[in-house]
Amino acid sequence: MRKPSQRDAVFRKRVRAFSRDIERIHKGDVGALHRTRVASRRLRELLPLVGIDRDEIVKIARRLKKVTKRLGTVRELDVLLLAVRELAAKRSYPPMALREVGAAVAEEKSSARERLVTKLPLEKLRRLARRLERAVGQLESKRERRTPRGGSDSRKAWLWALDARVDAPRKESQVFD
Repeated sequence: MRKPSQRDAVFRKRVRAFSRDIERIHKGDVGALHRTRVASRRLRELLPLVGIDRDEIVKIARRLKKVTKRLGTVRELDVLLLAVRELAAKRSYPPMALREVGAAVAEEKSSARERLVTKLPLEKLRRLARRLERAVGQLESKRERRTPRGGSDSRKAWLWALDARVDAPRKESQVFD
């Protein structure tokens, strides 16, 4: 049995990071939401590099992008609410204005969380986590079948990923996904 490559190990680590906190997202755990969102972004970047089936990569990447976006909406409101609280603690700003802004942000955050639960139920996240786990399994079975020097599949995956990253037109909004 061959030792997993560093690339495969990084992918496995990100899959674990994604899977670890999904149970706590809908319970209001701000840190879990943030960590899962970060893991989803990192996984999306790693997918083209790990050497799994290209069609599977496209499907998983599409799902991860939706997850990142949905979690991002709530995360941005979490951060905004924290910023309002920090400003209130400094006592340099009108307390009444900060209370009104804070209440509006809290209300929007509540609505965003409801949309998150509706559009991204826990079972969808679990299915995506299982799909990622299967991708890890694909890596392991591929590694077992590779030639001693890594084989050409690995090289093709890296070249494909570099091609995709260089040729893909990037919209301004994609830079900050």
